Amino acid sequence: MRRKATFKHIRSGEVGGPTILLAPVITTTRLWEEHISAILKDVGFKNTTHEKNIYTGQFCGEKVLLVRQVDDFALGCCQESTAKSVYSDIGAKLTLHNKAEAPFEYLGLVDSFDGYDVLQTRDYVKLSAESYIRRLLKAHGWDSPSPRESSNKPEPPLQESDVANLFNLAAGPVKNTPEHKALEAEQGFGYRSILGEILFAYVLCRPDIGYAVTTLAKFSTAPNTCIISPSSIWRSISVRHKIGALCIGIQKVLQLFRRCLMFL
Repeated sequence: MRRKATFKHIRSGEVGGPTILLAPVITTTRLWEEHISAILKDVGFKNTTHEKNIYTGQFCGEKVLLVRQVDDFALGCCQESTAKSVYSDIGAKLTLHNKAEAPFEYLGLVDSFDGYDVLQTRDYVKLSAESYIRRLLKAHGWDSPSPRESSNKPEPPLQESDVANLFNLAAGPVKNTPEHKALEAEQGFGYRSILGEILFAYVLCRPDIGYAVTTLAKFSTAPNTCIISPSSIWRSISVRHKIGALCIGIQKVLQLFRRCLMFL
């Protein structure tokens, strides 16, 4: 149901777009949204008020949560049999009259979804961007750092004077100038492109790198060689790349709280 748009080369200063009309794509997307929304409602799901792709419902005697990203689905429930039953109901309604099998497949326990890595244990669920960061480092050839960079030793925090010196550095060549393009060619990547790639990890589940990302963004108009160096970018995204967001059940939290009270 998806169509790929092909783009022609656009010279600097021009405004261009795809060489095919986007109306069929937009129409198809709208029809799919209406179709799957009606099916989920018919099955027994109700979407939340503000996030239309998050649903809840009662199935097999338990509350079931569902999140949908276009045609990717993830269920949250206690019993695997409940998940299989819900997927079977949705698949039955998606099956075309001239097809024997439903275009819908149960893939088991979620280990990744919409860019996230998902680690599920008895005590917590961890969301991380580890796989995405690894691919990012490999794509730029930064997956084999020097011994100095690969050290797990934490670096000391920046002093106030260090931050002031950072903003007092001479500005680099302005964007879209020949000097700026030459700098990007020398370093092997575009500053704004790599900044957007890091921003994706930040938005996913890495609020801890938010300050670093917003600080780097302040130099995006005219970065100099100190800011745009692969070494500084690498340190911003590779250190503690396994860190993620932990979702701990309330029972586990209460258990830990009771243990803390015992030592008071």
